[in-house]
Amino acid sequence: MTKTWYMVPVRGGSVGLPRKNARFLGDKPLLCHVLQTIKKVDDPQQIVVITDDPELQAIAEGEGVRVVMEPKTTGKATLDDVCCNSLDAFFKFGATDNDILLTIQATCPFVSKESIEKAKSILSQQNGGSVITVMDDRHLNWTIDENGKAHPLYKARVNRQFLPPNFRESGAVIGSVIKTIKETHTRINQPVHLVEITSIEGLDIDDYKDWLIAEYYMNSRKIVLRADAGKQMGMGHVYRALTIAGELVQYQVTLVTKVSEDSLGMDFFSQYPYPVRGFESDNDFVEYCRKEKPDVIFLDQLSTKGEYVRALKTTGAKVVTFEDLGEGALEADLVVNDLYRIPHLPEERQMYGVSNVFLPSSFRYLGPKESFSESVDNILILFGGSDPSGLTERSLKALGEIGYKGQVTVVQGLGQKDRNFDLDKYGLNGEVLQNVRDMPKVMRKADLALSSAGRTVSELMYVGVPTMCICQNERELTHSHASQVYGVHNIGLGTLVDDETIRKNIKFLIDNVEFRRNMWVRASDAMRGHSNSDVIERIMNHIR
Repeated sequence: MTKTWYMVPVRGGSVGLPRKNARFLGDKPLLCHVLQTIKKVDDPQQIVVITDDPELQAIAEGEGVRVVMEPKTTGKATLDDVCCNSLDAFFKFGATDNDILLTIQATCPFVSKESIEKAKSILSQQNGGSVITVMDDRHLNWTIDENGKAHPLYKARVNRQFLPPNFRESGAVIGSVIKTIKETHTRINQPVHLVEITSIEGLDIDDYKDWLIAEYYMNSRKIVLRADAGKQMGMGHVYRALTIAGELVQYQVTLVTKVSEDSLGMDFFSQYPYPVRGFESDNDFVEYCRKEKPDVIFLDQLSTKGEYVRALKTTGAKVVTFEDLGEGALEADLVVNDLYRIPHLPEERQMYGVSNVFLPSSFRYLGPKESFSESVDNILILFGGSDPSGLTERSLKALGEIGYKGQVTVVQGLGQKDRNFDLDKYGLNGEVLQNVRDMPKVMRKADLALSSAGRTVSELMYVGVPTMCICQNERELTHSHASQVYGVHNIGLGTLVDDETIRKNIKFLIDNVEFRRNMWVRASDAMRGHSNSDVIERIMNHIR
């Protein structure tokens, strides 16, 4: 049967980065990374390190692979030259003319097992030819002719994704059949088959800059952020997941959400430039994590089951949950809850309180309002992405009944697409906004807000908008931040509050300037100096 052999050429000398092949990247020498990857594909005895350096020889032998020592060179020999000059050694080890030879660069430490297997498979199924790993390199490129004149290498100036495919060799893997290499004295033989790899896999370390990038990738944890959304569940969880993803710029982040008839997560996440995966069941998600082996799993699904969290922890990942009152909270490594403390959970395994809220980054850009407004000229109504209790309509009705003459701004969430809010019906002036992308700007215009008791309240507190809350459900009644302690006027559960109570409380807040001023002061004090990065740092330090 045809075998595949692997040549890993490594010199002791290096101009751009001295001794790079023996230098430690992470917890092992650079050379060890590709050797350990190749060993997941084939027999170590089919891996041959070609080197001129005794230290590299010792490193390779420690990995249980074959080593061929060559005299030191000037570094001017091409890899084709090294490959052809080493063929006799491969024949001595048992290679035949019809076997495959893949050369793999030790300076590409992130080349994957899957890419090597794909290259091997292509050559195994083809009659001759070569295989080369490449990276997508579409750009608006130019060249200069022999007269020094510049010429574009493109036909039309279009966005990068609309340019025709253009690939750059990565150098990670190049291979051909041994007989063909022997005859042509090159590894590149027609037909050439391309294996496209990611920019991370294609990173070829040549100098200190490349090394720093490699260290970044080596230390970058894989994080999976799961958040679900729906008409009953609301949109707050996916909004928070997006905010957290924006703070984890040094990590490899994948967003995950439930896919079902009433779920809204995929529609929301697809608007943003993150890898997104959807799963119909928790079991499918667990299997995905077992395959991908993330370092950390964030779960924003409300109450989780103990069995579910235990299954996720068998992947080796740390599990962090948010607002979790289920059995899974007892199994999680950490529970983060800006809304309330969980009494039955040990203090050392939870972070709670308004200081742990995640504010969308846009809030930090604009910051709080500069001053308190004594008059209420603009009222903002926002009862979440879905408003399952119909509190928007009830608030509009109340404003109409008290004869409010100022501006009314209604924020209509994704889960309310089927509702038509007609301000004229209530004799009100203003506008209805959908799919708002700049919420801080909208909030800053408000002098008073009517909201449910979710994390939107924390955003309003940060901006400095006095807020009256009506709770959507019993769970929101437990949210400690929606209280007078933090300057929030909470009138209770919407299903138990009658229309007259809503009407009287709105009028009270409009008329009572000093009461609203006190609300503004308390809310501003509570959120002063808040930083999302500080919350992330506390979480990551805890799970380390």
